[in-house]
Amino acid sequence: MPAAQYKQDIQPDNRICVTVTFQTPILSSNGPPVVMTTTGVESLDGALAEHTAAVSAIRLVEAATDTVIGDVSYGHLRQLDRENSRLRKQVELSKQLLKRTNIKAKKLARGWFWSVRRMFSFSSQFRNVTLIANFGSQEPLDDDVKVAFATIYEVALQMELKSRNLENKLEEIRRS
Repeated sequence: MPAAQYKQDIQPDNRICVTVTFQTPILSSNGPPVVMTTTGVESLDGALAEHTAAVSAIRLVEAATDTVIGDVSYGHLRQLDRENSRLRKQVELSKQLLKRTNIKAKKLARGWFWSVRRMFSFSSQFRNVTLIANFGSQEPLDDDVKVAFATIYEVALQMELKSRNLENKLEEIRRS
């Protein structure tokens, strides 16, 4: 089927009138395509005159067939709708996965919380033992033993501080 033909006529007052001629098989019942002609609005702007002629042709076919001609990009719209539906499903699955992950994270945080609390308790006991051994001994201690106890005391103190910080962070995770 040949493309529509547009013909511009310039009127004496410099207005442009566009006539569009096209063929449509929609109006013929098993016969040759029907040739139709229509004009648009006269205008000083050629593009506007051509656009109104095209709209007039569409309205003519719509009136003759008692239908509304849809947008040519309807197929693209359907494709976008399908893509949108697929993305919505992915978002929903991601939300469910995130929810399950948060539950697991909270359970892990609870377990780690108790482990860190136990580490704090052990480090406190180590520190107390070194204090008792260092200052509560009735016999004088060798200098090497004093250095060893002081080192153990410092390590135990650092473990206490780190475990207290971890405990606070894990408690925040557990509560969120």
